[in-house]
Amino acid sequence: MAAQTLAIVGGPGSDGGRPAVGDHTWAAARRLAFDCARPLGLERVPLGEANGRTLAADLITLQEMPHYASSAMDGWAVCGDGPRVLREPGMPLGSSHAILMVDGSAPAGEVLIAAGTTLNPAHVALAAVAGFDRLEVRGKPLVKILVSGSEVVTSRVPAAGQVRDAFGPPLGTVIGMLGGTPGPLVRIGDSYEEWLTGLGAAEAPMAQWPDVVVTTGGTGRFGADHFRKAIAALGGRLLIDGVAVRPGHPAALAKLPNGRFIIGLPGDPLAALMALFTVGGPLLAALGHQPLAETTQVPCGATISAHPASTRLMPFRWISGLAVPARYAGPGMLRGLAAADGFLVIPARGAQRGEPVAALGLPWRPEL
Repeated sequence: MAAQTLAIVGGPGSDGGRPAVGDHTWAAARRLAFDCARPLGLERVPLGEANGRTLAADLITLQEMPHYASSAMDGWAVCGDGPRVLREPGMPLGSSHAILMVDGSAPAGEVLIAAGTTLNPAHVALAAVAGFDRLEVRGKPLVKILVSGSEVVTSRVPAAGQVRDAFGPPLGTVIGMLGGTPGPLVRIGDSYEEWLTGLGAAEAPMAQWPDVVVTTGGTGRFGADHFRKAIAALGGRLLIDGVAVRPGHPAALAKLPNGRFIIGLPGDPLAALMALFTVGGPLLAALGHQPLAETTQVPCGATISAHPASTRLMPFRWISGLAVPARYAGPGMLRGLAAADGFLVIPARGAQRGEPVAALGLPWRPEL
């Protein structure tokens, strides 16, 4: 494949310009988002809600299992004429021998499922057979999604001045892949009052407050962008206010006095997802008792020019053993990401073809 050089250009106001003073580096933003949160408390959930959750403590048998005499089949396995000698299951069956096959048993006090296991349907069935109604699992953050924009439509081809909602359909699924529990999705327009209502806690009792709210749009610094003003009005503080990364520079992370975290995503779809992977992934991992995902070194499939100051996140595909940056990877484009195997983390100095660079898998394709 012929060598190629990728250059990133951008004028004033574009996502390709210099970062604002005080922006966190990509690596620092990830680490801060992870370190600012503590794992949530343990929960006791009904068996029907336990699939996919992480068991918090060893599951110990309450009594012998099975709790009654049982046989794996009707009858005996016999060899030769009688009288016969009963042999233990698993022993060779010789002449005049017989074996009764019985189910294996687990005595009371034995570990059925070890702590730290991600529960699957078979685990849940086993717990039911063992007599459990609820299981103690590690906490998992509940995430509310706030989609903003009066121009956003949810069906059909958008008319002039409208855009299709690229966030409502996938965000809940992505949040689930990142370790969160998708909660309600709320749509608001562009007014300050709607932002206050959407971010406020008055809409639900304290027990039902989400641990995290993910917002889309409104993180710019223009008159119609109300994210920062609403956070301040609610007594919150900004932990991250911009990241030196393209796309995804206007990402933000805030914390309200009630302990709720707010993740502010840019309005462009690819920029929003890259911001979610940068800030949201580490935050949800920390809250959900998971480690911070580590980058992997991969051979870069193109020569990439330097950027004035920002790390660049580039969806890529594996081609002939090289991680080749995808086409159609502007801040508002999703075509490149849809076919990607992961994304490259290109430092501001750029990269040479064949040079090892950092990369991360995608939530739906985590293994590189």
